[in-house]
Amino acid sequence: LVDASTTYEEFMTLRQRLDAIDLRNFEDKIRLRRNLLQPLGILHTPTFYMSNEDPNILEHIVALESYVVKPTHMTESEHVAVVHRGHHIFDVQLNGEVVRQAGELADPKLLQKRVLDAWNRTAYEWECKAVVSATPGVIVESLVLATLDPGWPEKERVEEVRCHVIWGEALAVEWSVGRKGSSVFVADIDDKGRKSFSTVSHWISQMEDLSILDPDGWVETVMTKCIPMAQLQAQRVASAVGADHLRVDFLVEGNCDQIYVSEVELFPAVPFHAKVMEVIEKRWRYGYGYDSGAGF
Repeated sequence: LVDASTTYEEFMTLRQRLDAIDLRNFEDKIRLRRNLLQPLGILHTPTFYMSNEDPNILEHIVALESYVVKPTHMTESEHVAVVHRGHHIFDVQLNGEVVRQAGELADPKLLQKRVLDAWNRTAYEWECKAVVSATPGVIVESLVLATLDPGWPEKERVEEVRCHVIWGEALAVEWSVGRKGSSVFVADIDDKGRKSFSTVSHWISQMEDLSILDPDGWVETVMTKCIPMAQLQAQRVASAVGADHLRVDFLVEGNCDQIYVSEVELFPAVPFHAKVMEVIEKRWRYGYGYDSGAGF
């Protein structure tokens, strides 16, 4: 199935065919936390409630001002509500349509109704079969906010780090700020064997109300503090399960004072820049004995 010419896109297609039974600890976010992250001592997002048996969340959110509700078996951010100080931070989507807009007041009873609705649904049929067959579940977790901008230190944003680990090495990092898009950092290695990350896209000063006022200071913190933390933890998670390619997603707290795993993804079909795909597919082929591994 894999040879010296297999591309990033072809690898992704092959992975879509993996049997569902082999992927329970990945596609079930509750099992992921209990069976993988907790035994490893890797912090996941602080949790108020999680269950694969009982979808009743109302008593767990009614007194909270800030929280996240997510059905664990859905994808594409379906039925996910991110609430801060009683209001939705992001649009809420159901069946591909926006049913609640960012800024609107959150209604705990309505959120409960939507969780009950999601309980009887599956991911989209075009998703991999492991996702479609995932056990229903729900998580109510803390809202984790970052304050990484030296130019606006009191501004809180949702910042997510997505580390792509290929055969034990974190080689690409997607950095998302408030669902406004993402910047991609890719690993490189010098002639002395030292690994560093550089970015192939830079958009953080053009995000309207979420724009970074001190982009140079933000990048310095991301590159010198946050990415090294995420890289090491992501590699521990991926190595523990022996995955050839695993994306490990983290939420950033404060000035990168802490990072928490939010989920992992076995099918990260990201439309990367050509340079990023080349680095990933070389390392991938290397693991299967068909390439030099680009020095990693």
